[in-house]
Amino acid sequence: MHGKLSRGLIYGLVGNLFFVLFSIVCYIYYKTFGIDGIVIKFIEVIAYVCEAAGFIFLLMSIINLCRTVRMRKLMKFGFSAYLLVELILMVLELNAFKFTFYNPYSLILAIFHSIFSAAVCFTFLSLDPGKTCLEIMVTVAVGIMLGGMFGNIFGIRIYFSILANALAYVILFASINRMLAREMIEIDCYGDKARVVEYKSTFF
Repeated sequence: MHGKLSRGLIYGLVGNLFFVLFSIVCYIYYKTFGIDGIVIKFIEVIAYVCEAAGFIFLLMSIINLCRTVRMRKLMKFGFSAYLLVELILMVLELNAFKFTFYNPYSLILAIFHSIFSAAVCFTFLSLDPGKTCLEIMVTVAVGIMLGGMFGNIFGIRIYFSILANALAYVILFASINRMLAREMIEIDCYGDKARVVEYKSTFF
């Protein structure tokens, strides 16, 4: 398996694990809000550290994938746009009380976020089209992402949708890495040697 491709997937996995932590910290943050100013500041710092680490790893993942995988322009553009959207939402989520125009309980926002994320996730099918194992894992990830909008229906803030996305990508990247290691799928990368197929026939 191509080393840079594996690193890109691992970076993506680690970045999304930090986003999972960010969502958990946000949950604690809003549960303890108003209890003690010092505690709140400490939790807020942890949230920003998780957020920053997540974006650093996710950015490295995108860079590695763009430099390693041939073609797949739609996937590369979509995943880059996803990074930008998550950055905006995470900053707004942790500072929602400072921005009057942002409604973290907006059902329309939750639906848009889930559908957009699912659409980006579908582009990962282009890594090896037609492979059932990849299609199954992408479908599972998309289902988790679309399930994120139900958090808003039950009165949970947008960080629930962010958590659903992060969990979905953790599962997806781990699965893709495993499928590559077991040679269940093949992804053509820059610098790979061309494969030569020899055909033999006893007729001649």
